[in-house]
Amino acid sequence: MIGKQIDSVRLWTPASVSARHGVLVLLAVLPLAVGCGGRGSAPLRVAAYGEVRVNDVPLKAGVIRFVPQAKGPVALTTIKDGRFALSSANGPALGKNSIEIVAAPATNPLEGATDIRAAWTNYAKTKQPPPVETAVPAKYNQRTTLSVEVSAKGPNTFDFQLASQ
Repeated sequence: MIGKQIDSVRLWTPASVSARHGVLVLLAVLPLAVGCGGRGSAPLRVAAYGEVRVNDVPLKAGVIRFVPQAKGPVALTTIKDGRFALSSANGPALGKNSIEIVAAPATNPLEGATDIRAAWTNYAKTKQPPPVETAVPAKYNQRTTLSVEVSAKGPNTFDFQLASQ
């Protein structure tokens, strides 16, 4: 009798019901797993290229940001000698994007440093940042008036002619 009770208890152990309930658990979890993260749920990003000029002179150094007006990832890259390029892996999201452009020092204050931490600490202690060769007006920074439409069909080449006034 005791052996039969143990057998009946064994009928309800997780190992014996896992096949039956495993399918139910899989069916319950699968839609959640498919909807979380995967490549299909990420916004499509595309390559983008272009030029930034201030008063008809290429911006020596800076940063350009593509900020989607709908939900999506922000794309940013450096500007060097007036040119910028973003690959499709880190490029802007499709649709309308606001464009933020800021100037940067033409030389890297950490360039050539053997101890980056010490160089960064010294740089951070300076009272004034290194001068930028060409200033970009605030209307092109975080309160930008610039925007572009990024298309899946491309080409996504964007040239910006900025005025310092």
